[in-house]
Amino acid sequence: MTAAEALELRAEQIDERLLIMGALTPAAMADAIAADADFVVWRSDQVDAASRHAAGSGSTARLHVKLDTG
Repeated sequence: MTAAEALELRAEQIDERLLIMGALTPAAMADAIAADADFVVWRSDQVDAASRHAAGSGSTARLHVKLDTG
């Protein structure tokens, strides 16, 4: 699923939790937050960007953190 698809589902009144597994551009990250979708991050700069986008929109970002433990 992409952030654009998450926005489309929300426009169709789909209220279930949505998870975006792929990489997101900054603009797509903002769309994912607007769609109230969970998404995956794996670098600290992605966490920081998600936090900035969420704070700027008055929303909360729900993140799934991928960790490489070796």
